[in-house]
Amino acid sequence: MNDHELARAAQRGDPEAFGELMHRYQHPLYRLAYRFCGTAEDADDLCQECLLRAFREIHRFDARRPFLPWLMKLASQEALRLAKARGAARPGESGYLLLRDGEETAVPLEKDRVLMSLGRLMPEVRLPVILRFVVGLTFREIAECTGQRPQSVAFRVSRGTLVLRGALDREREAQDR
Repeated sequence: MNDHELARAAQRGDPEAFGELMHRYQHPLYRLAYRFCGTAEDADDLCQECLLRAFREIHRFDARRPFLPWLMKLASQEALRLAKARGAARPGESGYLLLRDGEETAVPLEKDRVLMSLGRLMPEVRLPVILRFVVGLTFREIAECTGQRPQSVAFRVSRGTLVLRGALDREREAQDR
């Protein structure tokens, strides 16, 4: 079954259809949650809240539209709610993160440095940056998720990217001294 058929079945109360939708999108949902929160425990909490909300609100989903942007909208709202309740996200474990730079290229960056810098961004800027570079949504899809205009999303992603690059450049310069 495709997403539209699964969504319609879930709206009719089929728990297996809802479970299949969640299974299909658990990885992008967790990537968003982990990159936003910075810890596995907080990411799990955010995912749980998002899944519960999606289950409660599946009847509101327009099954003619793509499912991922709707799910990311719920996750975005829950992430911002969590940020207000808990404050800034903490950095995660070390390793590497593939951060897309524009549409074509990819640059490997140390995960702990990126997450530390992400944690310094205001949640309203951090969220669109994560949705763009980690989840891979378009500006239009991010606008749908966050309720912002595409121009505002583009500005926030651009601003967030500049802040991240500046922070990482300053850190590299400090290490080179």
